[in-house]
Amino acid sequence: MKNINKLLGLATILTTIFLQGCGGGGSNNVTSPTIPNSKKNIYVLGSSTFEYMNPALTSISQEYNYNLINYAKGGEFLYSMCLRIGAFPGTVKFKNTQLINDSKNYVIADWPLDFSLKTFDVEINNIKGHMGIDQNGYYFIPNNAYNTNTEANIAYPIHSIFPKIDRNSVFIVNLGKNNLLGNDPILGSTEYVLNKSNECINWIDQNLTHNIIVVGFFTSTQPTQELIEKVNIVNSNLSQKYTTRFFDLKNYMNSNDIWQDTHISPTSADLLNQKNQVMPITLSKDAVHVNEQTNIAISKKLILFLYNKFK
Repeated sequence: MKNINKLLGLATILTTIFLQGCGGGGSNNVTSPTIPNSKKNIYVLGSSTFEYMNPALTSISQEYNYNLINYAKGGEFLYSMCLRIGAFPGTVKFKNTQLINDSKNYVIADWPLDFSLKTFDVEINNIKGHMGIDQNGYYFIPNNAYNTNTEANIAYPIHSIFPKIDRNSVFIVNLGKNNLLGNDPILGSTEYVLNKSNECINWIDQNLTHNIIVVGFFTSTQPTQELIEKVNIVNSNLSQKYTTRFFDLKNYMNSNDIWQDTHISPTSADLLNQKNQVMPITLSKDAVHVNEQTNIAISKKLILFLYNKFK
């Protein structure tokens, strides 16, 4: 019996060595990246493009030993994204002077109204709680505000309670898609999106991490000429400013690579749409979002791009 066990053990070792030498049965011509030994955190700021991409992005990140923390929220505007992490200031005036614990205390805020705001942790007047929004407007839910009064005419600064970031972490930012898609002449202008994006990215660089990937925008399946021009202006400016840290999503969506990476055969209409800077129907989930095959392809391309920048 002992001899049999020894033979089985030897067979196991030889099999393991064989599989390692053959790359688990894969081609010897395929080279895999050297995966970092320690996990690196990747934070994502964006809207529905990256919220819907979360399953694919999380899966691909894990292959590189990255830990993905996704703060993307569908419909959210640029200011809200950056307010959450503490990059932008904000003040509130309480509508009622008596705060009610664990309840919605409605406020008048000094930042743009955003009904898609993702609830986040804040501290106001030394009281910790949550900032959110519903059909009645912005509200603050305090955690420990028993018998606490506020002054009606005082604008209280809000302080975002954002987790401590390791300087080795990476931020992926895609800021302002819903601003560009909207009709607000100020909040939806290229000037506003570029100025606020640069302000937010600069704050991240100075206060959180230097490791930042700036992702550009694609259009939609039925874009107006105005939207195409706005996307081109923003992409061009971001590309010039952030150079090797800019991930040109629109360029990838308009390339032949996207068809190879998704294993989708384009129609003649798809190829015409690419030429006209329109999102191909075959790659889309709806008018402004891509399907899961495309999410997977983008995630692979983006994480490899990030890996090559911050090995």
